[in-house]
Amino acid sequence: MSSWTRTSKAQSKIHKERSQPESRHKLGFLEKKKDYKLRAIDYGKKQDTIKALRQKALDRNPDEFYFHMVNSKIVDGKHLETKKKEESTDTQKKLLQSQNLAYVRSKRVGEQKKIERLRASLSSTFAEPNANHIYFASGSEERKELLDHIVTGQIQPGASDEAELAAYVDTRTPQDKVLAKEKKKALKELSQRIAREKELRITEQKLEVRKTLLEKCKPVKISEGTKESPAVYKWTFQRKR
Repeated sequence: MSSWTRTSKAQSKIHKERSQPESRHKLGFLEKKKDYKLRAIDYGKKQDTIKALRQKALDRNPDEFYFHMVNSKIVDGKHLETKKKEESTDTQKKLLQSQNLAYVRSKRVGEQKKIERLRASLSSTFAEPNANHIYFASGSEERKELLDHIVTGQIQPGASDEAELAAYVDTRTPQDKVLAKEKKKALKELSQRIAREKELRITEQKLEVRKTLLEKCKPVKISEGTKESPAVYKWTFQRKR
């Protein structure tokens, strides 16, 4: 019996929903079953949301106070935010932005000068290692001097120097160890100051953009700001009088 039912269904004619007759096109779109299902699902979701919000309102403490009660109001059935009074004029805002910009710029310039002095000190005290240069030692004294430069970072060691360098490190004097420690500390300070100068430079650029936005002409935003760069705006050309 079941096989006969499946066979009859397979051979049965598929009944399709009729389309909108041309004489009734003026009445609009004729809804099909698939359209009704989508509308019914959307209606059900909205009813569930309304039910959840109604229950949330019933569970709220009527004596509870929150600041949005006094910062908003309803006008003509529309919920509007209450506009706060401006504390500063446009001139005062520009002056504040100029002061902030001048402070950040002075800090950035000071940090840049410290970086230059620290680099000059490192280059004079510790020579930069040169990987392309090959050094030769004709005697034990020159070999010891080369090992001193390798330990302090002035010369990069080769593959054949590792065993001899490991044995030499144990025989170094306390003065050599202090010198290597000072170089490591100076390099760490240099990297920290470079990172701080980068942050100050990005902050300065963002303050410059914010100050320019206080002008009367309204620009068009091209791209949003990021941690690495400020937002990009495009101003319309205006001929000055």
